[in-house]
Amino acid sequence: MRVLKFSYVQNLPVIIISGYKKRDYFLWILNSCKFTVTCLCFWIFPASAIAQFSSEILYYENDKLTYISDRDGNRIPDFSHAGYHGGGVPLPNAPVRITISPVPGDNTQHIQDAINSMRNFPADQNGIRGAVKLNPGVYNINGNLYLNRSGVILRGTGGGSDPAQNSIIRVSRDVQGTVLLIGDERVVWHRQAGERVNIVTDFVPVGSRTFEVEDASSFNVGDNVIIRHISTRAWLSAVNGGDTAGAPPWEPGFLDIFFNRNITNIEENKISIDAPVYNQLDRRLSQSVMYKPDRRYIVSEVGVENLRIEIQTNGPMADNHAAHGIIFRGVENGWANNVTVLHFRFTGIGTNTSRNITIKNSRALDPHSPLTGERRYNFNTQHFSNNILFSNITSTNGRRDFVSNGTSVASGIVFHNSRSVGAINSSEGHQKWSQALLYDNITFDDAQHYFVLALYNRGNFGSSHGWSSAHSVAWNVNANGRYIFIQKPPTAQNYGIGNQGRVSGSGIFDHPDGYIEGTNLIPNPESLYLAQLEQRLNFGVPPDAPARLTASNQVKNQVILTWIHSAIGEMEYLIERSEDGKNFHEIGTAAKSDSLFVDSDLIDKTYHYRMRANDGKNKSAYSNPVRVTPSFNEDAISDFRLQLPLNGANFVLKGEPDEFINFLWHKAESNFDLTYTWYLETLDGDFTNPILKKESIQKPPLSLTLLEINQLLNDHGIEEGDTLRVKWTVKTGSNILEKWSETTHQVNIIRHYEPEKLNNPENHAKLDQNFPNPFNPATTIRYHLSEPSYVRLDIYDLVGTRVATLVDEPKERGSYDVTFNADNLASGIYLYRIFTDQYVQTRKMVLIK
Repeated sequence: MRVLKFSYVQNLPVIIISGYKKRDYFLWILNSCKFTVTCLCFWIFPASAIAQFSSEILYYENDKLTYISDRDGNRIPDFSHAGYHGGGVPLPNAPVRITISPVPGDNTQHIQDAINSMRNFPADQNGIRGAVKLNPGVYNINGNLYLNRSGVILRGTGGGSDPAQNSIIRVSRDVQGTVLLIGDERVVWHRQAGERVNIVTDFVPVGSRTFEVEDASSFNVGDNVIIRHISTRAWLSAVNGGDTAGAPPWEPGFLDIFFNRNITNIEENKISIDAPVYNQLDRRLSQSVMYKPDRRYIVSEVGVENLRIEIQTNGPMADNHAAHGIIFRGVENGWANNVTVLHFRFTGIGTNTSRNITIKNSRALDPHSPLTGERRYNFNTQHFSNNILFSNITSTNGRRDFVSNGTSVASGIVFHNSRSVGAINSSEGHQKWSQALLYDNITFDDAQHYFVLALYNRGNFGSSHGWSSAHSVAWNVNANGRYIFIQKPPTAQNYGIGNQGRVSGSGIFDHPDGYIEGTNLIPNPESLYLAQLEQRLNFGVPPDAPARLTASNQVKNQVILTWIHSAIGEMEYLIERSEDGKNFHEIGTAAKSDSLFVDSDLIDKTYHYRMRANDGKNKSAYSNPVRVTPSFNEDAISDFRLQLPLNGANFVLKGEPDEFINFLWHKAESNFDLTYTWYLETLDGDFTNPILKKESIQKPPLSLTLLEINQLLNDHGIEEGDTLRVKWTVKTGSNILEKWSETTHQVNIIRHYEPEKLNNPENHAKLDQNFPNPFNPATTIRYHLSEPSYVRLDIYDLVGTRVATLVDEPKERGSYDVTFNADNLASGIYLYRIFTDQYVQTRKMVLIK
């Protein structure tokens, strides 16, 4: 067994130990309260006992990764394009063409001649000429080495310390600069080989591969292009001049962003490229351009393998020996595999003006230099480094073990499954807006500094370093109790997800926290880089996310969504909506040619929207979410009318305890959750200050009890035999909209009027006592009309709940019998009430079962 990691679970120290089978892990959790070996206790768990979680912004859905964007369109980008030939392509096994062994004295020219002789071998169909093999032994050199021809590999027999088994280049302390320079220093990315064109898509979000240019006629699929984002004054203002904490702010024209890409598809003036952009291209802030670069001096298909470089020095603090071990300069598609570099001053293995480089299974150990700036950057990406992969590497005693020092022209840098030992300072994006750095499964052991990894602002450090990194991620990093700093830059985001240690947004300078989630939990997937690579290789590249989603409520009863998207190929848009911002569901689709969607299935709520593209194979990341509260006019609620009592109806109050008046109206139709407000007003009033008001009624009818009616009559001085003449109406509404009934009805409430006068059929109507009474289960109710009238006959229980409606229609003059069947009712006293145009009467009946 071997120890893999030392970490903390629930504030207890954890040792993760591997067994003989793959992923056969155990946790030995040491009781931190015990301080002596004799008192040491531990438990053993399978690795699954460590809590694992799925991030809220990147998770599996149907076995595919789903990406959630924030409101500014920021999201975790796809890092799988880092490395040789854009990631996922095995390093070639080149045939050996020349083999040499060490010679006495200086071997510089001996090795260089072998490298130069490779020009005599033709390149194969993949651009490989072959390898120069260094047999085991020590190769003393007093000068610099240059591997500057495409298709050539410098290969030893191992990177270990035993010269009997390994190839060791021992470098004189007199050698300065770079021991092994791979490439050509004449390569520059800003030199154009043709006219440049403007990118005319208004907003290209981070992670996108497709955009529109003003004229694509001079470009072809396969062309190498540079996308250049100009550092205008407007863009620099948007990033607060770098937030340099009192130091001079960043200057226009000095922090342009360069993406070195190949064209993969063209449709009219739309361009697709082989790897995403790692910073948004916002035309409001900067006019980005595209052009073909000068490729005359680029070196490709070159590598160094199985080699050890030992730089001789005057001691650990010496500063007069070689600065760098190996630098890739002016290279695309290169690699270093199983290489060890010791005692450099500045960089062990690094890149400059290069793209698609893999550095794996290698070590940058024990640099010798003063502990000061620009020293001990063990693995380092310098200017114009794009899509660089460091995997399974080890660094010891570095100030910056895993660092991007390439400012805004370095992006797409992955440090994966690697280890730092004895770090003197933090790994980080070091200065001036390096983008898309991924620290994935990195372990920091025996660190000498209180924080070991930082995606943050460096303020006035150095030459106005300011924001050192943007759109960068720390994923499943084990800081072994040290700090990891994650801060949010303006217009961008940084992420710390599933890291072990103390993850904080504090930093050195005070700025907003970045996105921090799942600290001291194991994320799913455990490796972001491998998961992204696996998805791309298995399922292909997904479409880009729609950008700049906006939601407008300017049109009543509608929400209008608009967006930006430069789509190539067949696809549709999936529109999703949520009422809480978390639980979304699909509400519709839009065609590729659309940039607008109308949602009219609305109620009076605040809605959240998002969308994604679907090409039938893959779905894009989600767009930025938007939030809107619709506005409505009265058409969102249907017209409705009052029913009973009818206009002009009389109600005689006899003082019986069970008396009440029911007010009934038609329900309004709406998608809203409506409630009703009932108003009673004097005949000359306008309902502004009604004499009686009932609110929050869920549905009709409303019942006024004897107590309420008596109080109303008393308040208005209505004596026996007098009449209170009032009108009533109803208003309905929701949180944001209201509507009044189309009608207002007058009702006359008569106190102790002579019932026989009103009950005379010659004048109005009459309601007879039911028969039989008591009854079970049926009874007959007879009523008489002296003139045509609208009739409603209702049955109520004693609490005023209507249990049946027997009649609800116009009737001619005459007498009528209605049968009431109470099979479904319990025994008790019930009320039956008749409403006509001019008459209301209530009687009792008794059901006995």
